Amino acid sequence: GSLNLTAAALRLGDAPAGSTDADGTLRLGEDFLERGGFHRFNLDGRQSLTVEAGTQLAPRARLWRATNAPRLAPSGSTDWYKALRLEEPASGYALPVTLRLASSGYTATDPQGRLLIDTGAAITLAPTSRLELSARNQLRLDGRLVAPGGQVSLGLAGAGAPSQARALWLGSTSVIDVA
Repeated sequence: GSLNLTAAALRLGDAPAGSTDADGTLRLGEDFLERGGFHRFNLDGRQSLTVEAGTQLAPRARLWRATNAPRLAPSGSTDWYKALRLEEPASGYALPVTLRLASSGYTATDPQGRLLIDTGAAITLAPTSRLELSARNQLRLDGRLVAPGGQVSLGLAGAGAPSQARALWLGSTSVIDVA
């Protein structure tokens, strides 16, 4: 399945000590992308999307498997969901995922649309997975991206704001590894 989330601002990872999030910010813990049976994640922080310093993201696809409990349930039972169990794929068979992180802004004239993968942050995907990072105005990578045998793409999307310089910045601590 696919998961699509859009918020005014999106932050992945724990909040730095003593900080508070602005109104309209959705904060997701670093384990959020490991919980469900999704194989495609689309996350868009319209104003900004930040992967906090030190955050380790490792999205993985898990499988919903049916148990034999339904055959013991009474006819007409509404407890069918209890028959499903979330499992890891068989050992050595990690399922590829597609992770798209974006900060699309609101309009071409709005100086929003900033995506940051902060220093010490890492996104590690299963083999042959795909990672897409895009921002309307500014994309800064200071962390580590790992997708063995997979694909990583970074780009500025759409027209930028005339009042703001557009930039795709690979910092001195950035790593992109698809080996």
